[in-house]
Amino acid sequence: MSDESLEEYEERYVAFLDLLGFKRQVEIAESDPTERNKVHEILVLVRDTLGENPYLSFRRNYFSDCIVLSIKRTPEGLWEMFRRYRL
Repeated sequence: MSDESLEEYEERYVAFLDLLGFKRQVEIAESDPTERNKVHEILVLVRDTLGENPYLSFRRNYFSDCIVLSIKRTPEGLWEMFRRYRL
């Protein structure tokens, strides 16, 4: 591995959130409009609560029923991860 490729990576704090039971909730929502609205509200809440922070290079990624959060590995980044997202 060259020194140039190492420059592309930065150390970050990472949190992995597994939304237990979410798959089942989605299955139920397929046939129940009330449950569908609940799932929609949950997704909106996650989107609005876990907003990105460019100053601290906060990122969120979704896949399946999981959310991955990451932020710069600095004292400010760690504080922001715990303060704002209460992991």
